[in-house]
Amino acid sequence: MMTFPIGGVAELDGAAYLYNLSLLAVIFAAVSALATIVRQTAGGKLPGFDVYLINTSVSFGFVIAFTAVLPPLILLFGLLRDSVWTIASGLGALLIAMNLASVVARRVRASRQPLPVIVLVGFCVHGVVVLSLATNALFPVVRGAALFCAALTLCLGNMMWVLVQRLSSPPGR
Repeated sequence: MMTFPIGGVAELDGAAYLYNLSLLAVIFAAVSALATIVRQTAGGKLPGFDVYLINTSVSFGFVIAFTAVLPPLILLFGLLRDSVWTIASGLGALLIAMNLASVVARRVRASRQPLPVIVLVGFCVHGVVVLSLATNALFPVVRGAALFCAALTLCLGNMMWVLVQRLSSPPGR
């Protein structure tokens, strides 16, 4: 709970959840890198495609963690709650969209093979996350902590699913 000089008290809906989500995202980033590297110890050198996968997991983990702590940070500036969710959702949509575009571009460079359906599904889920955050930023009727938290949780869950799919495939593929 924060007390402002004007005497008002502000509590941010979902703040504890967002802090926990941020921690989970950072732990995911670290574990995904370690799991991929450990997996490669049996096969020797880390192939370029696995470097891409580590980069993808770490970048999404950090973007999710940063986005999750935006609402409490923005609230510190004394803005109204509605403005907090508008700004945080807009910035989150932008950050995740930029990261997704970067990941897709790096994927094209890392492998000339056509995208498997499972990869397309993962990219589409991230697109849904971007649209959800943009919707939260633009439409007051749905704006709030619930859609923001749900979108970031979906993003992290998708990355966890992608990692499990990758770790269950043979090394070097």
